[in-house]
Amino acid sequence: MAQKLKLGFIFHLCNDVDAVRDFYLEVLGATIGSYEKDSWVDIDAGVKILFFKGDYEMPTVRDWAWQPGYSGGQGHLTSFSFSAENEEHFRKIFESAVQRKVPMQKEKPEWRRDSYWGLTLKDPMGHTLEIDFAPDTKPDSIEWR
Repeated sequence: MAQKLKLGFIFHLCNDVDAVRDFYLEVLGATIGSYEKDSWVDIDAGVKILFFKGDYEMPTVRDWAWQPGYSGGQGHLTSFSFSAENEEHFRKIFESAVQRKVPMQKEKPEWRRDSYWGLTLKDPMGHTLEIDFAPDTKPDSIEWR
């Protein structure tokens, strides 16, 4: 019988640990597990994502990664999908991203796959992130308001 395998950590390198920490905490509202300034940060998003400062400056990802939930991303790159806790959390992420001039693929969230609101943006290293929120019922209008 096959054993259940559980993902514990995802390790990434970054140029600026503090910028990554601020983005995931202040824009996405993620929980920070542990943090050492200029060294590493542990983001708890259901799975632990650890960002370590690289030994040298790394290029940020320029392309948008392909993801099945939206069109426009062409890069065959690693990307992430996060689910907002509720509509208020989703709105807060969007408003914070706009306020902080976070690169977004579209100007506003869009109704995707006839089942959820989606917002695609980039973290400080240029990773493509899809943020989603699935309401209990389909909205009357699929224009973000």
